[in-house]
Amino acid sequence: MVIIPPKQNTILTVGRIGTKQKANDILLTAFAMAADKLPSWKLRLAGPIHPDFNGFIDNYFKNFPDLKRRVEFLGNVTDKEKLYAEYARAKIFALTSAAEGAPNVVAEALFHGCFTITSEVDAANDITDNGNCGRSFPIGDFNALAKILLEVCPNEKIWQSSAEKSIQYAKSNFDWDLISNRINHLLFGGL
Repeated sequence: MVIIPPKQNTILTVGRIGTKQKANDILLTAFAMAADKLPSWKLRLAGPIHPDFNGFIDNYFKNFPDLKRRVEFLGNVTDKEKLYAEYARAKIFALTSAAEGAPNVVAEALFHGCFTITSEVDAANDITDNGNCGRSFPIGDFNALAKILLEVCPNEKIWQSSAEKSIQYAKSNFDWDLISNRINHLLFGGL
């Protein structure tokens, strides 16, 4: 049995905040749509903010001034221990990218027992273990994302039951030692 540390009502995203590829505007919009029904939840965005995104942020807080205390831009968190502490506290990890490969942030979130919500990028089924560790939504669809947030955030059973599954899935599929041993076995017959 895996011991899950206490988690907070937090949705976390990590990456280059505000780049077109990361589509953080989708996450912010969906959170604003769901926020009234999720009053105890916060959204935390970790990563360097693209300068072109500052106008969006300013307008966002003009339109939703009550969210200033609930939406936090953490900046570029380069200290891995501090970043891992963010994952450990978060119940939900969100990846809203318009396009994505296999980002390290997903493995980090899963290793920390986060329920992962991702856009339907090519790796969405791998990211969520076919829905066992998270959910996906159509790329760019903030309405669908808001609906998932409203369904998952208040439902302790959903994210609690996925925490242990997420950690086990990460250990089985994203642990570099296991991956390199598999490669070694395939290439050299386990020598």
